[in-house]
Amino acid sequence: MKRKLLLILILIISFGIFGCEKENIEERNIKQVIKQYFDLKYSSYVEGEYKDISHLLDMTIEGNQYEVEFLKYEIDAMNYQNDYSFEKYPLNIYFNKIDINKNKAEVYINVEDDGVRGHIYPAFLGWGQHEIIMIKKEGKWIIQNDLYTDLLGHKSDKKLKDVEDLRRDYKKRLDKFNE
Repeated sequence: MKRKLLLILILIISFGIFGCEKENIEERNIKQVIKQYFDLKYSSYVEGEYKDISHLLDMTIEGNQYEVEFLKYEIDAMNYQNDYSFEKYPLNIYFNKIDINKNKAEVYINVEDDGVRGHIYPAFLGWGQHEIIMIKKEGKWIIQNDLYTDLLGHKSDKKLKDVEDLRRDYKKRLDKFNE
């Protein structure tokens, strides 16, 4: 009787440990995707060259299409103006809460600079809290939505047509400059 009870207790503890380990693996994968997302966006600004973030996003979502197009536009505009650039400084991402429910996760993070006076960061980073909704598609976590407001007051839930308007305006300015 004691052996059966001990065996049942061992099985219960083992399932509990493996269940927690799976959760930790999922959390690690989610954190890795989010860190890569911010690093690629930040590197795009620092290097003045678009770094593809689309593989980290659910591109069926219009807001994510906007995010990709807006980043391309910003890099183009930065290269055209050629009058400013960013150096890469430490970027702090604090994970406040990760709620995983099967193939969907809600992640709350804070993005902060390094606190050193004179270090300039791109406004897109959206200092403060981000609410990131993620889904697991084909075994990989991707960002479905990143809700934040950047330092310039741009909300992350803009529509794709807004970027198209930005590109048309940018082209008009280029054409006028080249006349």
